Amino acid sequence: MLGEQIRQERLRLAIPILGALLLLNGVIGMLAWQDRQARLEAAALQTEHAAQIVMQRSEAKLRQLDDLLTGISEVLAVRQGVPAKPDLYVHRLLVRRNTLTDGVHWIFLVRPDGFLAESSRQFPVLPVNVADREYFSRQLEHWDQGLYLGAPLRARLQGESFVPVSRRVSNDGGLFLGVAAAGLNPDALLELIRDQSQSLPAGFQAGIFLPEGVALACLGMSCDTAGLQASPLFARFLPGEAETCAVRGAPLLDQTAVVGSYGRSQVYPLVVAVQVPQALVHQEWLQQMRQQAPAALILNLALVALARVAHRQFRRRRDALHALERANQELERRVAERTDLLQASEARARAFMNTARDAVVVINDRQRILEFNPAAERMFGYQGSEVLGQDLSLLMPEEMAELHARQVGESPLLEGGHQMGKGREIQAMRRDGSRFPVEVSVGSTLVGSEPVHVGILRDITERKEAEWQLQRLATVDGLTGVFNRRAFMEQGEQMLALARRYDWPLAVLMLDADYFKKVNDSYGHHVGDQLLRLLAERIGAVLRSTDILGRLGGEEFGLVLPETGAQGAAELGQRLLRVVREASLPLEDGGVLRFTVSIGGATLEAGDGCLDDLFRRADACLYQAKDGGRDRLELALPGQG
Repeated sequence: MLGEQIRQERLRLAIPILGALLLLNGVIGMLAWQDRQARLEAAALQTEHAAQIVMQRSEAKLRQLDDLLTGISEVLAVRQGVPAKPDLYVHRLLVRRNTLTDGVHWIFLVRPDGFLAESSRQFPVLPVNVADREYFSRQLEHWDQGLYLGAPLRARLQGESFVPVSRRVSNDGGLFLGVAAAGLNPDALLELIRDQSQSLPAGFQAGIFLPEGVALACLGMSCDTAGLQASPLFARFLPGEAETCAVRGAPLLDQTAVVGSYGRSQVYPLVVAVQVPQALVHQEWLQQMRQQAPAALILNLALVALARVAHRQFRRRRDALHALERANQELERRVAERTDLLQASEARARAFMNTARDAVVVINDRQRILEFNPAAERMFGYQGSEVLGQDLSLLMPEEMAELHARQVGESPLLEGGHQMGKGREIQAMRRDGSRFPVEVSVGSTLVGSEPVHVGILRDITERKEAEWQLQRLATVDGLTGVFNRRAFMEQGEQMLALARRYDWPLAVLMLDADYFKKVNDSYGHHVGDQLLRLLAERIGAVLRSTDILGRLGGEEFGLVLPETGAQGAAELGQRLLRVVREASLPLEDGGVLRFTVSIGGATLEAGDGCLDDLFRRADACLYQAKDGGRDRLELALPGQG
């Protein structure tokens, strides 16, 4: 009987001790698992953010090259295509464009027969045939190719490695006139990846690729094309409709389980991928677990020893209860230590947000600002304490607030996950009321049951200014500042259409600088350029605001004069002759260069089908003025067709 009571007493004491042991190990395991998941989530967000930024900057670099080659192609189309012989003007044009474009080895032109015509690197260029290069053959065989981006090559003349980028040169009828191309320095693409290296975990791997698996730039990994083409990214993920997507615990660029992100550009043939081996993400976590393992083992052994003591001295219940209380206190202390570790992990995440280069603004579903990082403070001019809890409309113009609220409301949510929307451009507003353009990507997630939206914003004022300058280069003659031939003819056709519609008179004049070749031969092309700029300035000074002035090519200028008949055209022509005669160009030796122009003109007639009909008659009159001794005006009267 006594033995049975002893066994029951032992059992009653053993059950609480065993339960405490299981509870302790369960809490420790749960905290360790949560820390592991937090590390994986942080690595996933870092790779996704880096992939998006590298993609955006890669697209911006290609957009810059696209605009550059388009502008050069339009200039060549006006000049009747790629020059068959060395052309110093075209060479200087390429040199200027090369100087203004970062990350480009050289800019070069290829004739329709595949031979190099001009290069920004040397003049004249060696007659090398590149017809077998894909950047030429694709433009030759496909009239609608658009911007071509190819695999890295090695230059046959310089021996340097470059990424070819090209555009077709065609006239208005679509006739193939040659190819304008640029040699992009692969290090310029590699630098886009290096810029993000500080915000990525150690051991990351990243690359910029063509959709078929050819590497353009790699960091932290091999650029072996055969291996990349067989990787899951190019063999399984990209053949379908690919969007920016995160990969966790699965292979991406090789057969190693990784945490990463990839995306394919919707504008250019680009693929960007960033990954971190999952084993490296776990390494720090495992190291911490190994450091804590002895403490956990000691605690377990302590509980076992306590159980043995309780088993041996079960009659001393009070002492056993005190020992259990001390063990619980030790457990609470260790739980507090784990809580401190989790708070430290949260502090590291906040440090990442505070050191981000881009502005980060976090709002709830009611458009109230929850987080405002230092980059946002610098961008908008507010302190974080001033905007927390305020409505998001504080940071944007009134007309943009409603549209943005609707777009955020339509952003998809993933419970317990993350969804990043495609970047878009909007107008933002600083504290002083000034507006500026930003590129914003909005990500939405659920924190518990409450939607939270994370906006990553970048000030793109400088990029917009650069785009405006490129647009200006496409319509304005770079030497004289007046309309180039294409823009001038477009404006003139509009004036011609208005004249026909309202039965208004219209006149055109063509001006040609006399003996301009002698000026270039005697004083040099730089003096010839100064003369053309002075000529454009003097002509523009006597024109009305409605008149159109453009450079047709070389030393030849054109004018379209709305609501002007033959008498008005003759009067303006004589005035232009006088103004040019009175002009003088100071020379470096102290002398003065004076010059004259010859002018031919024509007025609108009933049979004129387009502006070229008027300019053909004006051109004939211009030749009459040249043959008649120069420095004079010849005007085609109505009916002299």
